[in-house]
Amino acid sequence: MHYDGYAFGKVDNHRKIRLATMIPKKSGVELRDNMKFTPTDIKKLNRFGGCLKEDNQILDSTSDDHENLCEDKVHHCELSKQRGLCAMAAYRAIMKTSCMKTCDLCQKGSHSYHRTNDVRSTRRAVSANRASMEIYGKKDALKLAGFVDFRINLMRLS
Repeated sequence: MHYDGYAFGKVDNHRKIRLATMIPKKSGVELRDNMKFTPTDIKKLNRFGGCLKEDNQILDSTSDDHENLCEDKVHHCELSKQRGLCAMAAYRAIMKTSCMKTCDLCQKGSHSYHRTNDVRSTRRAVSANRASMEIYGKKDALKLAGFVDFRINLMRLS
């Protein structure tokens, strides 16, 4: 479990860059977020959680078998789909991670996470956007909808 040199930092809105929170003591060392568990992390977590296979092999949660599973990770996916979150661009990354089965986002290697011909889903997405604009005001609703894309773009910068 590693953090990059910009983890938990602020963003300089004028220069549009992330501000460093950690600077390595040794020159030439780069602090990077690995975005995955290291084998040591997996061993420690499995030992702590008592997750050993029958032959005492440690389970690897990053193996391809787990990545190929098409399943929902949370219990409120149907409600999220009814609210149109599956069709909203701002929620694609979250829905792909949390509700991939319900939102039909299981295709691997596709640049477009969601393709729909369902007019009702599209209408629900539009009405959900309108509702959030009424609740938060247009400016704040746009900020809210763009939050996930903003976080993804920050991750790409590092």
